[in-house]
Amino acid sequence: MMIVTPAIFGQKVGDSIVVIENYQTKIVDKITGNVSAGEIYRLNGIESVRGTEWYHAEGVRGWFPRRIALTLEAAEERYSKTLASNPQDVNALVTRGVIRFELGRFDEALVDFDRARKINPNSAVILNNFGRALRARGNLRESIGMFSEAIRAEPNYVHAYHNRGLVYYALQDHPKAIADFKKAIELKSNEPWYYINLGHAQHANQEIESALASYSAAEKLNPRIPELFIGRSHVYLELNNLPRALESADRAVELNPQDAIAFNSRGWIHYKQKKPDLARADFDRAIELNPQFGPPYMNRGIVLTSQGDYEAALQNFAKALELQPDSPLVYFNRGNTYFRSGQWQRALADYQKSLELAPESPEALAGIAWFHATCPKDSLRDGELALKTARKLMEISNDDPKSYQVLAAALANQQQYDEAKAKISEAIQRATKDDPTAVPGYRDDLAIIEQRQPIRAKPEK
Repeated sequence: MMIVTPAIFGQKVGDSIVVIENYQTKIVDKITGNVSAGEIYRLNGIESVRGTEWYHAEGVRGWFPRRIALTLEAAEERYSKTLASNPQDVNALVTRGVIRFELGRFDEALVDFDRARKINPNSAVILNNFGRALRARGNLRESIGMFSEAIRAEPNYVHAYHNRGLVYYALQDHPKAIADFKKAIELKSNEPWYYINLGHAQHANQEIESALASYSAAEKLNPRIPELFIGRSHVYLELNNLPRALESADRAVELNPQDAIAFNSRGWIHYKQKKPDLARADFDRAIELNPQFGPPYMNRGIVLTSQGDYEAALQNFAKALELQPDSPLVYFNRGNTYFRSGQWQRALADYQKSLELAPESPEALAGIAWFHATCPKDSLRDGELALKTARKLMEISNDDPKSYQVLAAALANQQQYDEAKAKISEAIQRATKDDPTAVPGYRDDLAIIEQRQPIRAKPEK
């Protein structure tokens, strides 16, 4: 009797496995689809029937027997032995490259894909995988060229469209990302991830209703993918529909209680609902789940700032910058903490760094304009720069009440009180509809402007 060690086979739900034989998947005696040698899947379920273990994997219709699936490490060893005896085996090269990619060893994966491409330079599969490895290494522009080559080699190769769309999205070229995701859906309309990523790109391109429709289409195909609910929660958050946003975020957490992104997203919704303790609990959990994930440190710093615990907030921003050293949002929010605590020079330095990193960012523009309009230290104010920056902010973000507040402060600082009053009144009108919790602060500014006085910040010790 042969004894097989557990290390050879994927044993748990969530494990990645490599299929090593072609197999027609089955539910009882009904054939439902194919899995092919060399394909990698993540296990969704394991079931024992009459002494045989069967696997169910993400993206597979039906079940297949455990005997045809190896763990990534075991499969890599198997294909390495094949290549040792036949270095020109293209399928073994591609499969080993994909395994190494899944293991996060992107440079080694590139070596395998490059060898395979030299043997078969017109294979869309090889070119697509080469592009994926380039993207993972951060060579985004180069990866676009590789995906485009794959499409030229095989115009209906769906994976290349989807992967190129992901790169365009990462480069914030949202219209091109949308076009590629739509083409992928045209070629394969039953893949939920294509709709999810289309929804992300549509949201980023301010196609709000289309984004919600894409998430709904994904949900019909697979209602158990946390990312679609996270994406939907972000859309509802932008619409200031906090109950619906929270409902979606709760669902994401329920589907994957080990997902730091889901907890971080829900924490921000709790913060917007003026529930700082719940927000901090979610950010704490996100950090516990993934200590190398930067956003919850920043968000926890924002909550701590709102509670007046500036020292702890600054510690969190420092950690966030350690993980995301070029994040304009972290610099902006740390600038806010310095500003609120009266550390004017440090606040200005952070606002300037935020604007340097993101010259078109509404947050960065608002930070600089507000500082130079309202800083109580005369030598640090710059009225002309404040007004110029505030007007640029209005060009970029003229539907946000905060933009009108910032422009009102800049105008009041230049003693243009009548126009300042009109702008702060507009902020109140817009916030009454979109963000009622901000109205009292805007009314305080209005009262100061009506007295024909500039707005001046006061440190909150």
